[in-house]
Amino acid sequence: MTRQRYSAKESLQRILLLFENKPVPTDVPGTVSGILLSEDESLSDLAEVLAGSLPDETATLPPNISVPYTNLDPRYGGIYTWTGTSTMQSLGTPFTKITGAFQNSMVGAHGMTVDHAHDRILVLNDYGYYMIFWQATILGSPIVTYAIEPYIQEPGAGSMLGVPQAVASVNPSASGSTTSLSGMGVSYLSGTSTQIDLRVSVGQTAWMKFQAGQLIVWKLDTA
Repeated sequence: MTRQRYSAKESLQRILLLFENKPVPTDVPGTVSGILLSEDESLSDLAEVLAGSLPDETATLPPNISVPYTNLDPRYGGIYTWTGTSTMQSLGTPFTKITGAFQNSMVGAHGMTVDHAHDRILVLNDYGYYMIFWQATILGSPIVTYAIEPYIQEPGAGSMLGVPQAVASVNPSASGSTTSLSGMGVSYLSGTSTQIDLRVSVGQTAWMKFQAGQLIVWKLDTA
């Protein structure tokens, strides 16, 4: 590839044409078709097309410019507890929402309502793939299997849907012994106010205290 030497006037117009998605077919100097704009005219049009105000033109990133993936609108949030005292009684096989467990919301939530008072996170007015991560340290009945799984409810849906890829289970060895478990999975969320919470299922009637834990949701793409 031969290096070319353009005038300032031609260079500015070539840059403008690239951002207008009208690249010049050849890189030979003097081959810009039509009227060669002045430097002031090219700079003015370039400023306008980048601002989205140039009539009948839309700015396009030139194909040879590579930009690392960056989510310009990050969406994330979390709720947590560290000294939980709430005990759930008479748990059974159906998955039951963990309530009265979370004490606070994480700093920096964006695009979500982190509602620890209702033990849930709401994803607002967005859709795309989201990572759901949770961790729990629990006290419970001995020799009983506890399964914890995130659940999702889209607006208008009749029931919550589990996220089986993010389920985890544990079997405390003694009554009141501290046991930890965690899970992580990816789900597609498409609603305007999608609820995510944690639910627990127990192999037989048992109790559980959610002693410490986190529920975190963050978006993986900008779709």
